[in-house]
Amino acid sequence: MKIGIKLFFDMFSEEISEKSKKQCDAFGGRDEYFEYISKNCDSVEISPVRTTDSPEAVLHAAKTVNGLGLHFTIHGVLSHESVFFNPYISLFRSGLQPFYNITVHPYADMEETRRTLSAICDIAAKNSYPVRITLENQRYSSEDKLHNLCRDVAECVADIASPYLYNCFDFGHHMSNAIKQGEEFDEVTDRFLSQVRQTHIHSYACNSTHFPLYCGMIRLEKNITDLIRHGYDEVLMIELDHNRYEGKYDFRKAVEGSIRTLKIAKYQIESKLSEEKKYKSGYADAIKDAVSFLGSDKDGLAVFAPSAYILKLGGTKIAIDMSLRTLPVKQEDRAMLSAVISECDAVIVTHNHADHFDAELLLAASEDVPVYIPDFLPFDKKGVSYVKSGTVVNVGKTEIEFFESAHSRGENIVPEYGFAVKYNNEYYIFPTDVREYEKPHKVFEGTKVLVSHLWLGRKNALYPFRNEYIEEFVAFVDSCGAERVLVGHLYDIHREIDDMWTDIHFDALKDKLTSCEKILLGDYIEF
Repeated sequence: MKIGIKLFFDMFSEEISEKSKKQCDAFGGRDEYFEYISKNCDSVEISPVRTTDSPEAVLHAAKTVNGLGLHFTIHGVLSHESVFFNPYISLFRSGLQPFYNITVHPYADMEETRRTLSAICDIAAKNSYPVRITLENQRYSSEDKLHNLCRDVAECVADIASPYLYNCFDFGHHMSNAIKQGEEFDEVTDRFLSQVRQTHIHSYACNSTHFPLYCGMIRLEKNITDLIRHGYDEVLMIELDHNRYEGKYDFRKAVEGSIRTLKIAKYQIESKLSEEKKYKSGYADAIKDAVSFLGSDKDGLAVFAPSAYILKLGGTKIAIDMSLRTLPVKQEDRAMLSAVISECDAVIVTHNHADHFDAELLLAASEDVPVYIPDFLPFDKKGVSYVKSGTVVNVGKTEIEFFESAHSRGENIVPEYGFAVKYNNEYYIFPTDVREYEKPHKVFEGTKVLVSHLWLGRKNALYPFRNEYIEEFVAFVDSCGAERVLVGHLYDIHREIDDMWTDIHFDALKDKLTSCEKILLGDYIEF
């Protein structure tokens, strides 16, 4: 999918409006603004183009965008079929693109919209115009806009049934309707989603739409995921209106922040869907190398989920927070992992979160495997030993010491124990889900490996470029004094994209640490 942004049509003319000039000047001028867009986007929507605009002016704007190396679409105005195509005739003959997407708003009267679009599509077919019209869902503001919602647009497009006509999904309009009228008022149906060939993306804030993507309310994950599941592979088009938020948000920051946010959201969504596929249909294949590693004579760590590991030291195997409870795996894959756990010398559970404690999975494992679990977490299984901070146990050739871990931050009180595994007078430290990085903690002299779970603030994952937690995380890791740092808890797909840590976040901090590596599903790391 391409990332795009709307540019006002008059930005391409000599007589640029004051509004457009103000926006260009925020980047140092029109040329500088265009250069920024060319380096950070794939597409531009030229908006609005009216029937009275000259074909030469439209072609000039299109050639300018094309000269920047960008794809372009157009936001036109629905009008009588006799004049609708007037501004585009020269463009159609130019051959700049295989076809041209023109988005239009419906009339207040949907019957008139249907009649006009049907006639426009007939003309396009008769003349073999390289065009695609996309009809945009509207924000309900009064009774005359009642029949321009997602389901109405979908019905109109389905009734006309032309290969020249599809939908444009405006995220902000739909968000406004959901907030003001209720979730059921403007239903996004499968039919609507299957017809979408263009998007308009902006936030709802201050009782208005077209705000920057990093403020207000917007459903990036749900809407983009739904579109992908329906085969969408077109433009994610940012549609901002500086007039709506002037005085509240700096224009340059609004553009830059919206583009960055959308790019990160796109990466997060695509990554989540890719990882989801691994768990749903290829989990056994994803972890086969990790399982094979456990059968070798080498020491190391094997990764079975974002926070589930088996530590192997001198032939001693310790299963850690083995949970598939939040992940879409098949029952046979759960049984396979229970069998893997049954081959371990011990199981450790650190706290009662679904991605760390999977009672069903552990109950299916052999009763001969001892389970060490916090004293605040009841678990009825043979071989369970309850531990507290300061408890030391021996497992095979290792010694394990449990300690309090600073999982809680603010009002989110979650008791948790981390632990240190001692082997050959060296320590392998698992603080687990630390949140309060600045809280004093025990340091183990001679720490060879630290397995640290990344967390950069609640609902912060779409904004790594302005994240105050990075320095806290780095300081915490440094304070542990480890020779080697493994960063985990990545691609935890049961979380929403603004709470899921991925390569983007690891890359934002890796250069700040002396020695760190990310660990992912199916990895095995030799010590």
